[in-house]
Amino acid sequence: MKTRALIVRNLKEMLRDPIIYIFCLLFPIAMISLFVIINSNLEVVMPVFQLKSLIPGILVFSLSFVMLVISIIVSKDKKTSLLRRLFISPLKKHHFILGYFIVGFIIEIIQSIITILVGFIVSTITKEEYFSFLESLLLLFSLIPMDIFFIAFGIFAGLIFSDSAAPGISSIIITACGVLGGAWMPIDTMGGFADFCKFLPFYPAIYLARIITKAAHSDMSIYSFDTTGIISIFVVLGYMILSVVLVFIFFNKKKIK
Repeated sequence: MKTRALIVRNLKEMLRDPIIYIFCLLFPIAMISLFVIINSNLEVVMPVFQLKSLIPGILVFSLSFVMLVISIIVSKDKKTSLLRRLFISPLKKHHFILGYFIVGFIIEIIQSIITILVGFIVSTITKEEYFSFLESLLLLFSLIPMDIFFIAFGIFAGLIFSDSAAPGISSIIITACGVLGGAWMPIDTMGGFADFCKFLPFYPAIYLARIITKAAHSDMSIYSFDTTGIISIFVVLGYMILSVVLVFIFFNKKKIK
C-alpha cells in the first residue's frame, strides 16, 4: 500500500517518455528485422544472426535501455527535490527502491515478451527454426538477474549523477553491452577478447540465454553448460548482487543533494 502511489507515479513518468517506446519497444523490433534481412542476403549464414542466437542477444541489449529511462527519472526526481521531500514521509528506503524496481521490472518483462513474440512471427515468415514456449519461459526466467542489474544500475546512476550526466553514463553501459556482449558479434572466436568479456555481465547473460535456446556457436557447435556456462552463472549473479548492494548503500546514506 505504501509503495502503490509511488509505483503508479513512476509508471506514468516512464510512459510519458518517448524513449520507452522508441528504444525499449520499436528498436528491438527493428534490430530483429534488420539482422534477419542481413543474414538472408549473406552467401554464408552467420550463426550469430540466426534467431536462436539473435533473440537472446537483443533481449539483453534491450534491457539496458530501461536502465537509461530509470536513471533519467531518478536523476530528475533528485533535481526537483522530490526524493528529499519523500524522505520526510513515512516511507522507508525499501519502499523507494521498490517503487522504481517494480515499474522497471514490469517494463522489462513486457519488452522481453514482445521481442520473443516478434521473433516467433519472423520465424514463421522465414521458416527458420525457433525455440519452444517452455524455452521462452526459461529464457525470461534466466534474464531476471540482468533485469535486476540494469534497474539497480539505473537507480544508482540517477542517485550519483546529475540529470544531464546520468543519461550519458547509462549510454556508456548500453554501448558496452552492445560491443562486449556479443549480441551480434561472434565474440567466441576472438580469443583473449572473449576471455575478457566473460567477466563482464553482458556476455555471460547472453551466453546463458543461448544455452536455453540451443543456439549455435560460430563453429556450429551448440551452446551448452560447459565451464563458460558455469562461470557465467556466478558472474551474472555477482553483478546483480553488487548493483543491489550499491543502491541500498546510497539510499541508506541519503546522498540526495
